[in-house]
Amino acid sequence: KKGGGGGGGGGGLCFFPVDNTIGQSDPAIGAALRTVERVAKNADYIQHEVPLAWLGLYDRIREDPRLCISVDDVKVIASECGLPVSRRLGLDKETRSMLTFFNKLGKLMYHQDPSLSEVAVLRPVELLIPAFTKIIREHKGLHESEEAVALSKQHPAEWRDLIDGGMLDTVLLKVLWKDFDQHRAVLLQLMHKFGLSVPLFDSTGSAKGKEVFLVPSLLEENLSHMEDLPEDSLSFFLVFSIDAEAMDRELMVGFKDDVNRFLPVGLFSRLLGKSVAWSQATRGKRPLLSKHRADLSFGIHRFVIEELPGERCIRVRVASQAPKNIMTRLEMLAGHVIRECMPRLSCFVMVPCTGRLGVREEPSHLVNIAKLVARKPTWSDGVWLGSECLEEGQIQKRFDMWLPSMGLREDGYDVFFSYRQGKVDSSIVDAVRQPDVAELGRATEACRGLLGQDPARNRQVLRPVLHGGDAKVVWGNTHRVAGGAEADAGHQGRKSHRQRAAGVGAGPRDSRGVGQRSVLHPPHHVWQNRLEDRRGPYL
Repeated sequence: KKGGGGGGGGGGLCFFPVDNTIGQSDPAIGAALRTVERVAKNADYIQHEVPLAWLGLYDRIREDPRLCISVDDVKVIASECGLPVSRRLGLDKETRSMLTFFNKLGKLMYHQDPSLSEVAVLRPVELLIPAFTKIIREHKGLHESEEAVALSKQHPAEWRDLIDGGMLDTVLLKVLWKDFDQHRAVLLQLMHKFGLSVPLFDSTGSAKGKEVFLVPSLLEENLSHMEDLPEDSLSFFLVFSIDAEAMDRELMVGFKDDVNRFLPVGLFSRLLGKSVAWSQATRGKRPLLSKHRADLSFGIHRFVIEELPGERCIRVRVASQAPKNIMTRLEMLAGHVIRECMPRLSCFVMVPCTGRLGVREEPSHLVNIAKLVARKPTWSDGVWLGSECLEEGQIQKRFDMWLPSMGLREDGYDVFFSYRQGKVDSSIVDAVRQPDVAELGRATEACRGLLGQDPARNRQVLRPVLHGGDAKVVWGNTHRVAGGAEADAGHQGRKSHRQRAAGVGAGPRDSRGVGQRSVLHPPHHVWQNRLEDRRGPYL
């Protein structure tokens, strides 16, 4: 705390300046030690009284030669030492409370995470340091190990991915952790917990059941071969804070004003890992990764994400016609990271106050986009951004690429039919195929119930379009006439993709289990499928 530092411990500094040339005779070292002791003595777990039986139990497990011990084994020893002392808690809860208490004292390692709650590490230094440094180290030159030589021959592709790209395939652990084979699962979970590795796949999504992890510390500092984005790319920023109320107080903040911001070490690497996983799940391009910058894509939407330690934020530059999709997905992934390991942190999406920003340009101020949207009812009165007052039309024009859709579309909304959803969908499709308009109305009402919107809005949103003559199914700018010709051949790919995805109609299926191409038959109801500009395989 401020006031505890200074050369003799009595200065007004918030740190302890140590003179390494005089060693222990430096009074700042003594002041630092006294401060640590004072803070430790006032800690809750130091002042907390515990049963004498807990100390006896700790002495017993400390004599155990194992590096790790299961909680079940600890409970057996605990019962021999007189636990549970509290009948209200019972043996299991009291044993776990004892392990948590000694974890806070630094006597052992025990975490209540579901993946780690059934094991206690009795000798963390003896287990973790040797195991982790088998992976996190310089693998080339003088530091090349026997395991590195063996893996470069046995698994050359996986080994190259590790040392060049920071991608750890679990097939390598059989060699790297051959001395820790029985503790492999615990070691992996601890690496994830400390941010030393980030899961990219689960065992069901990986090729041949293997798992792959990103090891951020093995990534290169910078990659010179990253291609720049087009000049018309858009930028937004992810800003983090532990004081959400203070951050949410202002609509616009200075780009360099980082007083209330907090970018924890390891957050960017965790977000990067989740982004790479989502990129691969959406069949994005091959990622180009470095410690502080990455070139990725979600489906067809390319972007560059970059950590800015000086400004304590993350910048995302988007080369896509759908920047809101990238913004929404990254905000969601950042929320996952926060819930997993940093629950007191809050994330804010901010955009340049000018709306657009050059690829190498820095903004002067940032606008909290969520707060701007929350002020929508007062846009007609004007919104002040610093010394500039924007009218409603100016706000829409400047920030249109970041604002959510507001109000109803004048040209109506569309319905997407699929075989794979449920009973209600089948009844809707059957009703569309029949000339009974009343039945169609009842099916449409069921669909409205699923959407969860109010009836007045639904009457405008969901409406069948009645045509005479041949029935049509409209796919964007293409249509198919029942029983025959296709129109607008320039959009064949889009039509075919959507027909395969939707499986419209209740007719027989083809060998892939999707509706055949003869989609709808009379009556003459036309439904459009546009999905409000939400294109891309990842949405």
